[in-house]
Amino acid sequence: MTHFLLVVLSQLLPVDYTNHALVTFTPQSTLEAERVRSLGRFAGCCEPRGLGPQHRVLTQAELNLATQMGFSFEVTTQNVGQAIQEARAPQGLAGTSFFADYRTNEEIDVYLDQLVANYPGVSRSVAGESIQGRPIHFLRFGSGSQTVAITAGQHAREWINPAATLWMVEDILRRASEGDRETVDLLARTSWLVVPISNPDGYAYSHTTDRLWRKNRRNLFPDYGVDLNRNWGAGYGGPGSSTNPSDETYRGLGAFSEPETAALRTLLEAEDNLLMCLDIHSFGQLVLSPYGYQDSEPTEGMGPMLSGLAFNAAIDMLGTHGSLYTPIPAHDLYLASGIASDWSWDDLGAPSWTFELRPVGGVGFLLPPDQIVPTGEELTEAVRSLAERLLFGRGRPIAGPSGLTSQLDQRLVAVVDPLPGRTMQGSTLYLDGPDGPIGFFTEDLGDNRIAANLQGVLSECTSGTTWWLEAFDNEGTTYRIPLDGGYPIRQGSGTLLFSGNGEASLGLEVINSSDLSDGAWSRGVPAGAGDRGDPTSDADGSGSCWLTDNVSGNSDVDGGSTTLRTPPVAGVDENTQVTYSRWFHTVAGGNPGQDRFVVEASFDGGQSWQQVEEVGPGNADCGGGWRQVTVQASDLDGFVPTDDFQLQFTARDDNPGSVVEAGVDAIVIDRVSCNAPIEDLDGNGTVGFGDLVLLLSSFGPCASCPADFNGNGAVDFEDLVRLLSAWS
Repeated sequence: MTHFLLVVLSQLLPVDYTNHALVTFTPQSTLEAERVRSLGRFAGCCEPRGLGPQHRVLTQAELNLATQMGFSFEVTTQNVGQAIQEARAPQGLAGTSFFADYRTNEEIDVYLDQLVANYPGVSRSVAGESIQGRPIHFLRFGSGSQTVAITAGQHAREWINPAATLWMVEDILRRASEGDRETVDLLARTSWLVVPISNPDGYAYSHTTDRLWRKNRRNLFPDYGVDLNRNWGAGYGGPGSSTNPSDETYRGLGAFSEPETAALRTLLEAEDNLLMCLDIHSFGQLVLSPYGYQDSEPTEGMGPMLSGLAFNAAIDMLGTHGSLYTPIPAHDLYLASGIASDWSWDDLGAPSWTFELRPVGGVGFLLPPDQIVPTGEELTEAVRSLAERLLFGRGRPIAGPSGLTSQLDQRLVAVVDPLPGRTMQGSTLYLDGPDGPIGFFTEDLGDNRIAANLQGVLSECTSGTTWWLEAFDNEGTTYRIPLDGGYPIRQGSGTLLFSGNGEASLGLEVINSSDLSDGAWSRGVPAGAGDRGDPTSDADGSGSCWLTDNVSGNSDVDGGSTTLRTPPVAGVDENTQVTYSRWFHTVAGGNPGQDRFVVEASFDGGQSWQQVEEVGPGNADCGGGWRQVTVQASDLDGFVPTDDFQLQFTARDDNPGSVVEAGVDAIVIDRVSCNAPIEDLDGNGTVGFGDLVLLLSSFGPCASCPADFNGNGAVDFEDLVRLLSAWS
């Protein structure tokens, strides 16, 4: 009886982690790895394979034993109990914002009601009940035919998951309500199904009793709980799951034995057209593609594309705050059978991934609440990236005329990023004309680059227009770049001051730091195979460009920096526009994402330099791909009209072990303007009937009227004659 009472009390009294340590072990042998698993309590996202790092919570006695046994470890949190208290919002701050602290089931219920009330088109429903009878809520929004399904909170102690998922939901809803065009378009094409807490019983228990509780709350006396993310049907019962009810990865008596996973299965199976399924976890900063239950990746359908799409999502997350998320197949990290993302791929055929959010290690599940918003921002970027790529791929202009330009003798060049495994089959470029869209033939430049020539199409200083590209791949999927609207273009009146496409040296100078050992700028047709992040083709289709050591193989920037500098350019004034295409890849090697590509301008012949842009940590553009940049010289710091303007591009190896590849192409510096005549009252670039109507509507005494060209305080016959004389 005494033992029975002690077991019952152990499930009711709060667990005290005072003076417990959070430790990361790095076993040096298989035997050591097995012995480490017998110490303390598992406190990671997953049990690693082989000699991978192990996160465990130890008592002081267990910590002393680990020291005596000579194990390799690092204490990341000395006092877990104290850390649990500190990982909550300070008193008084929690009420300032829903995302200022981690919230309970009850607080989240109220918040879901607020979302439904505040945003039209949002509904809240119940998928089923937990083992203890709590409702499993989900949200729906969006009007499209393809469903984005997201589950979070299967593991109770991973508080960042519901918080970051709900931040993502509100951010998307807020952007749509504010009219953000891309978000509105995304929600018109997709329907979203979001389960913020899949394990409400365990989540409640982690708030009231045991902050590090993982499983659900099934009574298995004397033990409690089934690991819900080992209870799904794909590979159920295989490696990485346990038959022991006391283990953190106990899989239950059978696939979908738990009401929580059974309810989620029913919910997801009811969706006719799943775009993708995401299961949100922490920690480790990982994007995991199938499979977890076996040492292979999917080979059917879109299966081979999943790891590539995970890489794209990780790059976009890196560009949010500079946090590096590692994209790998789940089995490379650990074998785990019966997980949600494997089931949604195997059984539903939906592209599926598991996200392990912040942090990489350190405080682990005790992530401070001030990390909720940045983590939510990273998750939002990744989910939007995956959804948009699965819907229609991506693309962008990479060379040629941009905005107001004097150079319509150049080709417009765009790149289309089709779905992985697809190839482009055809395309049409459209210009928005006065009587509707005008289609233009395009040229396939290879490497998914598409060009069209608009020379002679636009008259000088007429009204602006927009262009867009429509393309299709070998399976008939259509891509539109941009997703909505178009890229503005307008021919101005001006002079070309400098143009370089890599076909000639044109006096560009290469300047290397004294510590550079490899990777200096060179010019030519790209020679690399692209396997180290280097471009395999130029941006504008001329063939050549400037590259960091243009040879195949290990030829990246090493040890220092290399700078490519233009010769002095004369005639730069307030109407000067600078356009260039750049490539920067630094997400390979031992320290990915830590290097920089810097563009600078000088207005005094190189005596001083002003930064145009910096690409590096915290910028998604460091994942390679040609990008076109256009800036107005007068918008740069230090601008003065000059005959000694220079531009320079510097690729830097800031972190040993990384792979740094860079490229520059299509440099254009032109002086261009388009000053509309005063008689162009409607601002459409021409003087015509619309302007006549505006003048006549204000005919008579009219102080400060735009149509009072002679400034005599009235719109009169003299003003009418002037307008008719300027008629175009």
